[in-house]
Amino acid sequence: MRGYGLISLLPVAAAIWAPAIHQPVTVDKRQLPKDPTGVKTIHTANNVTIRYKEPGKEGVCETTPGVKSYSGYVDISPESHTFFWFFEARHDPKNAPITLWLN
Repeated sequence: MRGYGLISLLPVAAAIWAPAIHQPVTVDKRQLPKDPTGVKTIHTANNVTIRYKEPGKEGVCETTPGVKSYSGYVDISPESHTFFWFFEARHDPKNAPITLWLN
């Protein structure tokens, strides 16, 4: 019978300790990445927006001196965004042909 007496005290103990254990957690920061820095925006005449940055300047992917790269989004409509990553040619970029690869 004594064992049952101790078990009957469990709800009382839980009521006493629960507020101390389960304190409400306040979250003042959402779990999202920070807004990107260095993003440039172009607005075209036909309402297309191009948002891009130069990741090579930050040491991402193409780090060959003198070679530029651009990555970003073409916002075709409020619901349609196409990602791109463009690399200039390493040799004579002004006269090199452009290749576009879409998946």
